[in-house]
Amino acid sequence: GAGTRFAVSCFLRAGERSDIALRGTDGTNSFQGIFNLTTGVVTGTSSAGTGVVTRAYIEPWLDVSGVLWYRCVLIGTAGAVTASVSGFIMIIVGGSTTYTGDGVSGFYAWGAQCEETDNGATSYMATTTATVTRSLESFYGTWPLVPGPLTMYYRGTEIGQGLDSISSPGSWET
Repeated sequence: GAGTRFAVSCFLRAGERSDIALRGTDGTNSFQGIFNLTTGVVTGTSSAGTGVVTRAYIEPWLDVSGVLWYRCVLIGTAGAVTASVSGFIMIIVGGSTTYTGDGVSGFYAWGAQCEETDNGATSYMATTTATVTRSLESFYGTWPLVPGPLTMYYRGTEIGQGLDSISSPGSWET
């Protein structure tokens, strides 16, 4: 529907190429973010038609062997009456997404995801050819002590860079 926000995200690692664009499009309108996989920085955003970039950020992740990957996330709206959005990953060379390749240069990608969202990308969820849905992500725990008065504190830190100009800060309930 009108103004529906989508998140396009992927875990990426530099190879011979390190500048990558993520794009969300409805075929006519689009929103795009450019990410540098060497410096771990969002280097630019743009939109076309009625597309709007809401937020772009990058999060560092280490795999089990200690190799640095980045989860690149782009959030935006494609059009005023968008029914669906497709996500794309593109190599940037010389500031352009027009690249025919050289047969040997590339980058590493895993866990690409395009989803309808309120504020950000959710955790990666493997899919096949069918659309999937999830319930609200939450964390739960059990308390091993006898019930009684309890004060609990939680400290959360957002990882990555970016500015969300639309949403308000989140809150936690205990």
